[in-house]
Amino acid sequence: MVKINSYLKRYLIVLFIASIYFIATILIGYFLPKKGIEDALTILIEVLLFVGMGCFITIFIYFQNKKDFAENLQLREKISKILDEKVDKIDTTTDFTIDIAKKIRKLNLDNQKLNYVINSMSQGLILLDHKSNISIINKACLEIFPQGKIGQTIYSIINYPNILQEIKTAHQRIVNSTLEEEINNRNYKISITSIDVGHSSKYPLYWVGLFFSDISLTKELANVKRDFFANASHELKSPLTSIIGYSQMLKEGFLSSQKEKDEAIEAILNKANKMSTIVKQMLSLSKYEFKNNINDIEAIDLNQLCQNIVNELQLEIKNKNIQVEINKDTFAINMNKDDASSLVKNLVENAIKYNKLNGKISIEIDSNNQILTIEDTGIGISKDNLNRIFERFYQVDGSKSNQESGIGLGLAIVKHIIESYNFEIKVTSKLAQGTKFTISFKN
Repeated sequence: MVKINSYLKRYLIVLFIASIYFIATILIGYFLPKKGIEDALTILIEVLLFVGMGCFITIFIYFQNKKDFAENLQLREKISKILDEKVDKIDTTTDFTIDIAKKIRKLNLDNQKLNYVINSMSQGLILLDHKSNISIINKACLEIFPQGKIGQTIYSIINYPNILQEIKTAHQRIVNSTLEEEINNRNYKISITSIDVGHSSKYPLYWVGLFFSDISLTKELANVKRDFFANASHELKSPLTSIIGYSQMLKEGFLSSQKEKDEAIEAILNKANKMSTIVKQMLSLSKYEFKNNINDIEAIDLNQLCQNIVNELQLEIKNKNIQVEINKDTFAINMNKDDASSLVKNLVENAIKYNKLNGKISIEIDSNNQILTIEDTGIGISKDNLNRIFERFYQVDGSKSNQESGIGLGLAIVKHIIESYNFEIKVTSKLAQGTKFTISFKN
């Protein structure tokens, strides 16, 4: 638009000069005389005016075109320079952009890998910035603190004074501390460490990392181990004390009559047998607890197995005058022979020990549903005790005063055998009426 206006202005000027020329010619021709030399002078003046006007227009157009050419050349040079700069900048920017894009892509990939690793950890992880705001919290830690979010202060999700005190200390100086805390009925070992991220302030506040390891199972196993040895020592101590006492009396001659000596010897043998039973059951329980593989599996006739166990325990059965009934149904169970025998024997022994004099034991075999039921008419089990009967060394109320009671390992052995073969066992009981164990051999 600017260029068009320039050309229009130029030609308007030329048109204006030409108009003055023609007007001047007309006026000269009108006012000057037209005779003789006067006519010649008039023509000369007109010619000079015409030539002068032509020269003026030519010179005017030349300088105008020269000026335009110079301006165009200068503009072209500027445009060329700008384009060169733009091209160079574009090339440089393109290379820079590609490089940045590669770095961003790599950072995103590294970040994805880091997130995958962090969220795959079994340990809970929380990373706090210098203001105790959560910078990272992984999936395992969200199971401990579901309300935790990135950007949230740690004080809004943890209210355990010991942990908060260690965090405060870790913010102020380099520390690596460990403590244990019970959180939501679970036991955790918590490692707290300071992280120096290169603060330049005079009094830097460090970032803090928290690691939560669930040690509930370890604590439980430690408690079980402690209780096991305590109970085993207690159970072995009682018969051992009796053996030592009777032996001391025999040695010192406190028992003079043959009858007293025979009773002492009988008591020693009974206590020794009880100790032997305790040791065997402890070894058996240990075997099943740490047994990973089941070997020598064979098809065992369940009815025949029950008959053999009853025959083996005939002495105990006759001593309490217990009536045992076994139905005629049967089916084969695929088990290791010793495991099958231990399973049925412990249940039958339990039915004998806690039965009443002149009681009854019913052994029912259901081949259609592959179920074995052993029911007695004994002292029964209270609801409070029913959930604990499979614990090691646990004995129901009243059994401790029973001279024929066991030591609380038989049902623990039963439980481990059932779990090893993926069978199922159910218990129903009523106080003073009896107890019924039902085993399903389907798996």
